[in-house]
Amino acid sequence: LSFLEQTASVNFLFAVSTVLAATTHDGNKKDPLRRELDGSPLYNYRHLHDFNTKLQPPSRICNQDIGYTSLEEIQEFVTLHTNTMLSGQDSVVVNTLLANLLSATKFGVKSRVICASCEEVRNDHRMKLNRKAFDDFCRKGSFGSDVQTSGLLIYPVNPDQTPVAGSLKSYVSTHSFTPSKQSAPSEQFPEDFHALFEQGFTAEEYVAEVRKIRDLIEGLFAASSGTISVLPDYLGYGQSFTDIRLPFQVDLYKQAATAMWWKARYSVLEQSNGVQMIDPCTASTGGFSEGGSAAFVAAKALQE
Repeated sequence: LSFLEQTASVNFLFAVSTVLAATTHDGNKKDPLRRELDGSPLYNYRHLHDFNTKLQPPSRICNQDIGYTSLEEIQEFVTLHTNTMLSGQDSVVVNTLLANLLSATKFGVKSRVICASCEEVRNDHRMKLNRKAFDDFCRKGSFGSDVQTSGLLIYPVNPDQTPVAGSLKSYVSTHSFTPSKQSAPSEQFPEDFHALFEQGFTAEEYVAEVRKIRDLIEGLFAASSGTISVLPDYLGYGQSFTDIRLPFQVDLYKQAATAMWWKARYSVLEQSNGVQMIDPCTASTGGFSEGGSAAFVAAKALQE
């Protein structure tokens, strides 16, 4: 119950943030370039790639450690974020929410880039797979199954920066729609999260900055509460930037979620020398906009 209460508080603040800093994209509108491929409806978003006149390779590489964010920095950000985004609202409500959020943040966090593909999961005999369910979206030779995609791993650490010991719950956060291939979670997470908000922004400037990292906030808070956060980039972002991006494709969301969760499970186990691990029986998913759609199918894939 405690974990659910903490997650509810985080999700509430995230909902407020994303509503106030919402984009104009409407995922429910039908794209005029909708077409059929292999009997499955696909949305052709090649025209959105025109925003990237020159495709830039990612600035980070697989298995790269990004940085450390202390508990004090996270709590300072929580306070700034809550007071700025809810400025002018009832002070009792704001202070109550802030107190709940601060009590839920308990650890500093570390972050790193992780990479994996369906083929790697299939060939790893350490994990017992439901082959029938896995082959439904990750069968050999299916679109995207052999592509190594990337994601962001955020995990809780003690004050001495050692991993928090124990079997921890996991949270898979699926990001919202963005036409920019450079806006992947593994690319957007700041090396120095605290410095990003030491620049004396006005409220309007702050909201603009939050829009850039809104998909990372849930994962940051969840990890600080003692959960291991996994944020897939999706096919076409991050390390797979040269591949075509096809939004709203169920199988691609399932591939990204399962491959990144699998990679995260063994990554935290190995880097902590067996001290920290992901509970194989409990995982939560969440997201906003396109990420909301992805979260539903990601949950189904992980469950099966």
